[in-house]
Amino acid sequence: IVNFGVVMIDHLNLTRLWQLILNDIKFNANRIRLVAFTLILAFMLWDFYQPDVTAEFLAIFYIGGLIVTSLAFNNLHRSESAALYLNLPASNLEKFLSRWLLTSFVYAFTMLLVYYILSFMSAMLLEPSKNIIHSSVWHHVANYLLIQPLFLFGAIAFKRYAFLKTILSMFTCVIILMIAVLLMMWLLADLQIFDRMISYGPQITQIPRTLKFWASLFEFVLSSLFLYLTYQRLANYQLR
Repeated sequence: IVNFGVVMIDHLNLTRLWQLILNDIKFNANRIRLVAFTLILAFMLWDFYQPDVTAEFLAIFYIGGLIVTSLAFNNLHRSESAALYLNLPASNLEKFLSRWLLTSFVYAFTMLLVYYILSFMSAMLLEPSKNIIHSSVWHHVANYLLIQPLFLFGAIAFKRYAFLKTILSMFTCVIILMIAVLLMMWLLADLQIFDRMISYGPQITQIPRTLKFWASLFEFVLSSLFLYLTYQRLANYQLR
């Protein structure tokens, strides 16, 4: 078997990428059916005669998507399936894009489509109509696409219990960040920085907008960084 990963390490062929996506779907058919059955069952357990079930949908959407993402590279952690996968005639970039697209955009689109169909059916039977085309749902979809790369990296970094280990790692980082922020606030309090900020009066109202912009930019950069790290980790697997 020839290791094509070294030869085509950075190449991108859309036809080959499409074939790889179809291959990934076929290879994981049983797991996809199990996940689909579980999610549809969760949908069906909803109280569909209620006028708004957005919160329930978002809970299933986030949890289901992040669990699916955490299983994205399970075949790399088993020697037999890893050998087959790593020697597929596709580049590192194509293999990375296949798993990322399936667990992000394809998953999100599929979930919205299923939710829309079930909501339409319930509206036909029970009258209340549900509108998923509103800003709050799409805002959460965007948030999922930003959070998902962290779990994709966890899927390739952790051999077992990737979902739980990723959550634990994120929780630990948040605790460390909170401690750092509290220490900074304590130091700034000693320097009477906050008293000077309050003296600016109305100008202080612009700070939340600025913080929101920088927070969004930070999320985007962090998401892009973890996508890059996932790609690099996959490339390292190829070169072993």
